[in-house]
Amino acid sequence: MTSQHLALFFKANLLLTGLLSLAFALFNSHYTPSALLFTAAALLSTAATLYLIYWLLLRAFFRLTRLAVVLLLLLFFLTDLLLMTDFAIYRIWNFHINGMVLNILFSPAAYDSLQMTGQAVVIVFIVIAVLAALLLLGLKRIARIPAQKALRVNRRLNRSLVPLLFLVIVGEKLTYAVANLHLDGNILERTKVVPLYQPLLMDDLLIGTFGMKKAQNDGISVNIKKITNIRYPLHPISVTHPKTPNIFIFGVDALRPDIVNDDNMPNMAAFKREAVDFERHYSGGNNTRFGFFSIFYGINSSYWFGFLNAKKGPVLFETLKKLGYQISIDSSVNTAWPEFRQTIFFDVQDEIKDDYNGTKTENDLATVTYFDDWLGKQEMDKPMFAFVWLDSVHSRAYDDAFRKYTPDQVSSQYLTATAEERTELFNMYKNAAYEVDDRFARFIAALKAKGLYDDAVIIVLSDHGQEFFEHDHYGHNSAYDREQVGTPLYIRIPGTAPKKVTRLTSHLDIAPTLMAMLGADNPTSDYAHGYDLFAPDYNRECAFVGNWNENAIICGKETFVISDVISKAFNNEIRDTETYKKIKLNDKKRMNEILIKSLEENRQFSR
Repeated sequence: MTSQHLALFFKANLLLTGLLSLAFALFNSHYTPSALLFTAAALLSTAATLYLIYWLLLRAFFRLTRLAVVLLLLLFFLTDLLLMTDFAIYRIWNFHINGMVLNILFSPAAYDSLQMTGQAVVIVFIVIAVLAALLLLGLKRIARIPAQKALRVNRRLNRSLVPLLFLVIVGEKLTYAVANLHLDGNILERTKVVPLYQPLLMDDLLIGTFGMKKAQNDGISVNIKKITNIRYPLHPISVTHPKTPNIFIFGVDALRPDIVNDDNMPNMAAFKREAVDFERHYSGGNNTRFGFFSIFYGINSSYWFGFLNAKKGPVLFETLKKLGYQISIDSSVNTAWPEFRQTIFFDVQDEIKDDYNGTKTENDLATVTYFDDWLGKQEMDKPMFAFVWLDSVHSRAYDDAFRKYTPDQVSSQYLTATAEERTELFNMYKNAAYEVDDRFARFIAALKAKGLYDDAVIIVLSDHGQEFFEHDHYGHNSAYDREQVGTPLYIRIPGTAPKKVTRLTSHLDIAPTLMAMLGADNPTSDYAHGYDLFAPDYNRECAFVGNWNENAIICGKETFVISDVISKAFNNEIRDTETYKKIKLNDKKRMNEILIKSLEENRQFSR
């Protein structure tokens, strides 16, 4: 066998892998011709790119024929087996192999929960045997080709196949880049089915060199394609007997519940005593993007990317609009980034006020002032929903008049902060919260002045917490400890006595609770992963918390941290929820039951 035979074997397996990859196109639906062509191109392009990497790594071994044969057989067998395994996993759970999946597949205790039948085991062995036989048979057939003929065939394929694959790769990447520039969900959403897909963004090149314009996400001029792989809600929302309480939500970025006290935030602490205080409440993410998503959708934050491509707003705003609510989204920071205008607020963009141009503290004050003015312009006989969002705590910004805690001066920036500066940094954070407490007092005063306070549902919350080196981290987006993902949640409902709730609750429960207040008939499973906080049978065992590359599942005393990055699949952690120290877990079966439940949730709203 010569290097030419090995090259033919290489190309033959590229063809096999490409054909196997095309099977993933079955998971997309509602194809337009352009979407079908792009999906096929993306699948082939990804397979070709993978094999190009293989070629660059293994070409030098082709002279060592026997070693090269072994390496190629092993590599192609594992590639195609993983591809077929990924196909089976995607068919079940609607996402590809990730850290959570590998954690289950390589844990013997998981199979009790998966309940694999004997028939399934037989099918697995048959697939492995057929694949191995196919590779060996293909290698044997190619080895019989005369050397000169193998050379001629390779040359013809190099002249035809290589340029064709090059055109497929370039065309697919350019198509994606243009679709991203135009926010074309019909194309962007298609890549979800492609294993290992790597997008190529060329906004600067397309805009600067070719004069193309980026679509604005203000909901005015964007041509959004509504063909997606999101199935949400599972059934249309029904409200047979509508309820229309006024609902006012006051949110503060990065607010920890432990600083809401009479010394630091006396006005909010006083409100807390009048409300239902959920003391063990957790965000759905350890950053703003995923925390917001979990509040308004009540869905695990792993769905963020699908909803972003789909441009699908939450059923909460859809229901509010149908019930005739006057809506205000009043934010001291721009809602275009993170992409809330393309997701959460997509259906209420005309009701957004977020174009404040002052300092952080000036914007916070202007936000509350705007809310007061907005209240005065509404029809009092129609229901109101307002969301007021302040940002200065996140930035540790405050005016000198609210400099209550000292020392509070540091020279370092966010990325260079050290544990030695914790006192100063935490004092700055508390000073910012002290000023926000004044803004909260103005918010409450506005409601009382208009006679709306007593009969309204009033909610105070945050998107995530903020750590100050309690567990060797600073800020957020880096861990799932109480400081980063624990948030305040205070809900004041007319006729409901104030109390403290000590059971585990989640941001995922807020949207279902609001939908219940509006009189929605649907079970919460039609549109959320959460539950009505005030339902008599409320019982949450765990809280799902997401990040860019990780997920955490907080279950009482244990927190499971699972990476979505395959290279970290076997570095999953179990931590003590209170101390956030690594611990060992003996009950692996229980852990895998929890992981499998989360996997089921993460396919619930996918087609």
